[in-house]
Amino acid sequence: MLVHGDFRVGNFMVGPEGLRGVLDWENAHLGDPHADLAWCCVRAWRFGQDDLPVGGVGPREPFYAAYERASGRRVDPARVFYWEVNMGALGALGQARRHQRPVGARRAP
Repeated sequence: MLVHGDFRVGNFMVGPEGLRGVLDWENAHLGDPHADLAWCCVRAWRFGQDDLPVGGVGPREPFYAAYERASGRRVDPARVFYWEVNMGALGALGQARRHQRPVGARRAP
C-alpha cells in the first residue's frame, strides 16, 4: 500500500469540514499503513503535550477510529506501537550520527 512516509501535524491541512490536504509526499513509498499512523504519534511530534499522543493534539482512539471509518481497514494498536518504537529509535540514531560529524563537515552523498 502507498504510505506517506512523513504523516504528522506539520504535513496536513485541516479546515472546518475536516482534512483538506496532505503535503510533502517526497518520502512516499509502498509499506505498512500502520507506519504512517505511528509516525504521527512519535513523541518528537507531540511538542511537549505527552498526554495527547497524536501529534500533541489528540488521543489515539478517535484517530484510529477515524482512520478505520475512512479507509475501511482495521487498525492494530500493537502494530502501530511497534512502528512508533522503531521510528523513535531510528530518529534518535540518526540524530546521534548527525552530531558525531565535525561541525561544517559535508554529508555523504
